[in-house]
Amino acid sequence: MTGPAPALLRGILLMVTAVSLFPLADGIAKRLTSDVPVMQIIWGRYAFQMAFILVYIGVAHPWRVMRTTRLPLQIGRAFAGWASNIPFITALAFVPMADAFAAALVAPLMVTALSVPLLGERVGVRRWTAVTIGFMGALVVVRPGLGLVHWATALPLVSAALFAFYQIGARRLVSTDRATTTFFYATVVGFLVNSAVLPFSWVPLSLELWGLFALMGVLFALSHLALTKAFDFGAASVLAPFVYFQIASATLVGFAFFGDVPDPWTIVGTLIVIASGLYVAYRESRASRPLRARDGA
Repeated sequence: MTGPAPALLRGILLMVTAVSLFPLADGIAKRLTSDVPVMQIIWGRYAFQMAFILVYIGVAHPWRVMRTTRLPLQIGRAFAGWASNIPFITALAFVPMADAFAAALVAPLMVTALSVPLLGERVGVRRWTAVTIGFMGALVVVRPGLGLVHWATALPLVSAALFAFYQIGARRLVSTDRATTTFFYATVVGFLVNSAVLPFSWVPLSLELWGLFALMGVLFALSHLALTKAFDFGAASVLAPFVYFQIASATLVGFAFFGDVPDPWTIVGTLIVIASGLYVAYRESRASRPLRARDGA
């Protein structure tokens, strides 16, 4: 194997690892919803993730990782990421994991839609069509107004919208701040914001629950680190399609631990969303080739 192929393979493996670990961590969060308030679960996620990240940064990176030229954007992005946890974990308390993840998969499509007003990017008719079809696929999963699925299935759509702002912020920061800097602020700001509201929703934890909190936080930290490192070895347009591997992971986790099996309409809607997302990723990769060619020249 020659050329850049080994590095790209490493990036793909890191991406698949990241999106496989996310459902495992969310599976723990779903388990915790039966005993612990949602805000306390999110606090546990950030607390143990921050402990892990501080050790990682202290060992592997100097404290200059805190330096940023765009502090307001870092804080705003981190807040959007923190807020996206609230509707998603709330949904996990009521709906199967596959349904929640299927609805949340519209986040990449929302990024494409928001990139026009927020980043000034140009989106052609084909990509707008794919985005529209993708949202229709999400509606097939949610089926609003039909009373066929739980109302909480719509909450991941709210989470996806907030997470899209989180991703848009990352796009704007990539040219000025290190990835570890952005990761650091996302974790610390989320922890501080959640700690401020934690006293209003705290319940005593058993040793078992503390252990689940720790495992959830470490899994999320490893997921984010793998995701961050993946883009060191491959372009976003190449790695983006592998994000959809998480729906398979979420289905397996939901079935193995909660006995959840997605219904046929959820599967159909998921396939529509995935097909639309893959087409958008394909069009974005084609659109970026002239820019890469000019940069190379």
